[in-house]
Amino acid sequence: MSTLITELCRLGGVIQSRTTPYHAMGNGMVERFNQTLLKMLGTLDEDKKSNWKDHVGPMVHAYNATIHDSTGYSPYYLMFGRHPRLAMDSLIGLNTDDIHAKFTNEYARKLRERLKDAYKKAKDTATKTAEVNKRLYDQKAHAAKIVPGDLVLVRNVTVRGKHKICYKWENEPYLVVDNLNLDIPVYDVRRDDPLARRICRLHRNLLLPLGLPNDKSTKSVGKDIVPKNKKYVIPQRRGMGSRIDDVVPSDIHPVPRRSARNRRVPMWQTSGQYEM
Repeated sequence: MSTLITELCRLGGVIQSRTTPYHAMGNGMVERFNQTLLKMLGTLDEDKKSNWKDHVGPMVHAYNATIHDSTGYSPYYLMFGRHPRLAMDSLIGLNTDDIHAKFTNEYARKLRERLKDAYKKAKDTATKTAEVNKRLYDQKAHAAKIVPGDLVLVRNVTVRGKHKICYKWENEPYLVVDNLNLDIPVYDVRRDDPLARRICRLHRNLLLPLGLPNDKSTKSVGKDIVPKNKKYVIPQRRGMGSRIDDVVPSDIHPVPRRSARNRRVPMWQTSGQYEM
């Protein structure tokens, strides 16, 4: 984002791709490789894990020399147009460069043709793999639609340490101000406060829709859409330590949850051994 990086990208003809914060899927290729590398480092012996940085190079080389299911080729082959020369190849004197050419221009022509053919096949294979993965992902992907003017909760990304039982969302509601691109699930939000002016640009995965009052006349884009005398229904865990057990006005639609008939009552509420 700095001026230096912007100028270097301009000189090199590089188009920057910016992503929203705390959204690892925006850098899918990088994050996916980091996950693979961490799993590979996890296979080291306990006495070697403390010095894991010395093993990154050999493991990355092994990764680059392995054929990928998504492309049908190894990353090394797609980069250099030939298979990597491994230690075993050097030991037995095997030459992995099978492009036979007497002149430099002939070698360059054959290498260009080989890379062109490899790129075409890798692209076709990657497209088919992506279609299969998308179809499997869409079978379980369900999301509520968010439009400017809705109230949402923002995921609390500041929690550190063990946070399995902590609140996953902030208590204060946010107002959706704008959606710059309808094809991209990225929204501009700010706190639902007339004095709040700071705009945050967040991905849809970090937002949770809230219930709204029945009075649609108060709804407007970029303004307060809920009067101050109304209460918000914040979907948090009920029970001990809950702060939403107050009486909720009847004109607010709460986030759907399990009915009281089907909800299993904890033992500590019915046994009588514990007094609140």
